[in-house]
Amino acid sequence: MAQYLIYGQLLDSSLPLTLPPPAPEALPAGLLGTLRLRTFADSANHPSEISWYHQHCMPNSSKPWLSLGRSGAFQIFKFHSGPCFRLHENLAESEVYPNEAGDPLDHREVELSLLNQVLPLTLAHRGHPVFHASAIEFPQGTALFIGDSGMGKSTLARHLAETGLRLLTDDCAVLNLAQDPPLVYSGYPAIRIIDDSLETPFRFRGKAFLSPLESPFPFRPEPSPVAAVYQLQPKPDGPIGIQPLSQRDAQFALTRHAFRLDPGDRERLRKEFMVHSDLARRLPTFIVSYPHDMNLLPELGKLLRAHLESLNESGSGISSLQIDHDVQSA
Repeated sequence: MAQYLIYGQLLDSSLPLTLPPPAPEALPAGLLGTLRLRTFADSANHPSEISWYHQHCMPNSSKPWLSLGRSGAFQIFKFHSGPCFRLHENLAESEVYPNEAGDPLDHREVELSLLNQVLPLTLAHRGHPVFHASAIEFPQGTALFIGDSGMGKSTLARHLAETGLRLLTDDCAVLNLAQDPPLVYSGYPAIRIIDDSLETPFRFRGKAFLSPLESPFPFRPEPSPVAAVYQLQPKPDGPIGIQPLSQRDAQFALTRHAFRLDPGDRERLRKEFMVHSDLARRLPTFIVSYPHDMNLLPELGKLLRAHLESLNESGSGISSLQIDHDVQSA
């Protein structure tokens, strides 16, 4: 089996992945554990007697693209028209099967499903705080960008990475709360974008990927302290602004954008509530309002740099800034 480092855990996989191999010195002291993945070439041992409890549907559609269920003590991830994963009760072993139609496993589709859904949901089910967030390392500290799908997280992350800032993760941010400030673990060096012209075989839910081994973006493989959390909220027009969120609103934002495997598991939801309450107290959290205009990304990047600098200077974690569109620097 090949071994990879992603989201703060070691992944042992019988399926070759396009991830860079981990350097021994990059292994974090606070390793979150190991997941072992095995592949089955046919659907003969496909999980049976599955009790489905949740479906993820395409936007503005009732058509599911991912169904979650249980088969005995196993958790089941069924990607419609794609692979099916079975996660063991110990949350440390998983298998992947072809779909019921018996179509051969598409290794690229398996990899993208694993990296973007199965691993984040598994880590969340283990009790780690995991968020739909991009993470970019600024000179002043690492920023997490949260927001609903289509709010521009990946677009902003791509722009910032193209200016030379280092990417930690595009859509899955796993935090280590043992440090103060909390650490965010690295994902893999690729960013999802909506770009039909991009020549790449990596596509997942309408977005294109560059291969992690071919990604041009600067990448930080080590964990990094979180300086601030920014919730993206595009608006039709007006100036770009950053305003602090109250602790209550920050907790709500974190809860809204968290990965969770079983939304009906009340005990895990209770523990998650306590973790998010603690994070909202420890991490300065802000809302970024800006017109959804690609031409404004350079100005938004300057504003974010200035805002992080102001946080470092004040040490209070509370700061707000605003920039008019005709201002060239923040």
